Amino acid sequence: MFNFFKYSEAKLAEEIIGICSKLCPTQQFSYDAENGSVRSDSHDICLANLFDQVKDKKRQERLTFIEQFLQSAIGEMPIDYDSCSHLLMPRIKSTAELHTWSRYLSLSSHNQFQYRPITDNFVCMLGIDRTNTIHSVMSEDLEKMEMSFDEAFKHAMANLNRRSEAPFVEVEKGMYAADFQDGHNAARLMLTEQIANLKVNGLPVAFLPTNDELVICGTKDVSQHAQLAKQCQELVKHAKPLSFDTLVLVNGQWQDYYPDKTPAYAPIYNLHKIERATQYFDQQRQMEQQEQHNATLILSPQMIYEREDSPFYFSVCQWSEQGNCLLPISDQVHFVADIDGKSQTGVIAVLSWQDTIEHFGNLMKPQQMIPERFLVRTFPSKEQLLKVVASNQAL
Repeated sequence: MFNFFKYSEAKLAEEIIGICSKLCPTQQFSYDAENGSVRSDSHDICLANLFDQVKDKKRQERLTFIEQFLQSAIGEMPIDYDSCSHLLMPRIKSTAELHTWSRYLSLSSHNQFQYRPITDNFVCMLGIDRTNTIHSVMSEDLEKMEMSFDEAFKHAMANLNRRSEAPFVEVEKGMYAADFQDGHNAARLMLTEQIANLKVNGLPVAFLPTNDELVICGTKDVSQHAQLAKQCQELVKHAKPLSFDTLVLVNGQWQDYYPDKTPAYAPIYNLHKIERATQYFDQQRQMEQQEQHNATLILSPQMIYEREDSPFYFSVCQWSEQGNCLLPISDQVHFVADIDGKSQTGVIAVLSWQDTIEHFGNLMKPQQMIPERFLVRTFPSKEQLLKVVASNQAL
């Protein structure tokens, strides 16, 4: 018999939202299909493992199992000092994801999420590590626990250190991995003293593509960079990504890692390109889902390409003559306009971002977004564009 009503992750999400609305009536839950989770302002329920556990169960058995799981995971457990201080853990997030969460949850300010900046690209938040879910700590939670963020952070670091007595594992010479089997491996980024003592070739470089992955190698081991970059791209096909951005530890402080732009370091730069394009995609998807833009506003995507003559990826966006655009910062801007007077459009000019800002920056307004976009309401004249292109060709 054909199974016309095949159980799906979307159906699981619908059932979870129905149960959650009863367990936590004060919170609003929604399905994030792209990331395979159900979210509220303080919960993020990953669906993959639960789906595997319930997909073959009969309906009533399935619903009972889901309800028991959720009662344990997100039931209105008390949030106070005695119940939560020993469960606090640091959680690494990208700065862009923090702002995306705020938009997704319609928060008035991302500061409702309590966090500590690590670099421009990363922040350290706090979570309450319960049996089946991690509760993201917000301002109201700190008030209930009667702690400042700094006090809660000290508890979280003490808990992390208590769980991290074993050393990092040397998976090959000069390459180390956090392997603590608790879902908090990326948080070991905060163990800077331990990482500084690892025997790597050069300064320590951190790769943390998911919350459960942290690998450290040295700045001089470029062959390991290429190896890890490839593994990162494969890994996130099967797990929820954290970030492709990399960091370097300098004098005990993490910095975003942008080494000299030479072919040897192309894998690092290409990871950064992929991460930025992913952030722009997530940003665009959230804005479209929440209808936070006018229907006449074009959200220009960022596209990533490989060159035949270079190991470096490059990014492209389109500035359209058709209407208002929000442009992502990209290596190249393709100006798209009518080319035959009969509504046939095409690329009439290609400029670098630097040239675009230099010649048409007066038409571009930054929107204070992360990652940043520029609003453009007026299209440059074709004569202006062709003049700039001709000038560049003459150089």
